Amino acid sequence: MIPSSFNKHSKPIIISLITIFLCLFAYRLTIETGSRGFFAIDQSMIFDGSYRVASGQIPFKDFVFAHGLITFYLTAIFFKILGVNYYSFILSD
Repeated sequence: MIPSSFNKHSKPIIISLITIFLCLFAYRLTIETGSRGFFAIDQSMIFDGSYRVASGQIPFKDFVFAHGLITFYLTAIFFKILGVNYYSFILSD
């Protein structure tokens, strides 16, 4: 909660600064934890499925998977923009 002593004009600024701080913290946390290691069970399946979607294959028709479609398509968008590498994979998480 923001204290009531702030005026009406400063509340949006404070809320914006808190939001920016939280976004930067979440970005930093994702990069730090994602760079520490490779979790072979889930990440390799998602990386491979996303690469297949980015290269034009169709889920359920060309390959079978155990994860939801949104994960593959979201990561495939990052692969298209930043290239197929582990850094773009970490950013999409």
